[in-house]
Amino acid sequence: MNFIISVSQSAAYALMVVLFWYISKIITDRTTRADDDEHIENKGNVSMALMRAGQYIGIAVGMLAALTGNDNGTHTFTGDLTLLAVDGALIVVLFQASRLICDRLVIPSVSNDTAIENGNMAVGISECGMLVGTGLVMNGAFTGEGDLLSGVVFFLLGQVVFIAAVKLFSAVKSYHLIDEIAAGNTSAGIILAGNFISLGFIMRTSVAGAFTGWTQDLISFGLSAVTGIVFLVIFQYIADLLFLPRSREKEQIAEKKNSAAALIIAGIQTGLSIIVGALV
Repeated sequence: MNFIISVSQSAAYALMVVLFWYISKIITDRTTRADDDEHIENKGNVSMALMRAGQYIGIAVGMLAALTGNDNGTHTFTGDLTLLAVDGALIVVLFQASRLICDRLVIPSVSNDTAIENGNMAVGISECGMLVGTGLVMNGAFTGEGDLLSGVVFFLLGQVVFIAAVKLFSAVKSYHLIDEIAAGNTSAGIILAGNFISLGFIMRTSVAGAFTGWTQDLISFGLSAVTGIVFLVIFQYIADLLFLPRSREKEQIAEKKNSAAALIIAGIQTGLSIIVGALV
């Protein structure tokens, strides 16, 4: 009997996530010019599918905190389901805001929706990475004693960190990352998506856990964000130096547009960010 109850409750949680996925889909359908279903189902637009996939994965990661954040044994099925519904509604709204921020402030030189409609894989991958990274930050914000206010605050701070990181990465690289993405360089999109996901892992750890006061938590978040950005620059250099020993990143990404090399760099920095996130 306990097994049946457990399975039934798990199914209810899963259906709640599916419901918010569908709500998110409807909102995105209404706010984009293109017929997304037509582009995905009949035109095979992978760029659009990547954006949607990042949205669904990010929402699921963020909502997961409502189910795992309370581990003191006092939670109830009804309470958890209600919390999941409230968190899910807020997360769906914030993810729409994240898409707008990505369009206007992260990749401002093009209309993201138009680029994705035209099959720009670089923009689709970048937006996918930002949404997954946002989901990781939301997961941390709602874990432990997280509430709606902390969710909104750390969402906004996470977006600020993403924007600042892009500006810094563009400044320190020997090629212009955002220009490459706007031009449709898929390998550059992979690099940027890897940056977002890596930062998401590091920031998630800094905001997860018991609330200790706004001052201390904000300081912890700020230090984690700065540490994360610095480490990502170092990680990319390590990946380039040790795992792509015969060439430099600019040659592989900007000149050869080598997505295979970009995946190696993104994979190394994401893996290292998971380790760093667990330690800082």
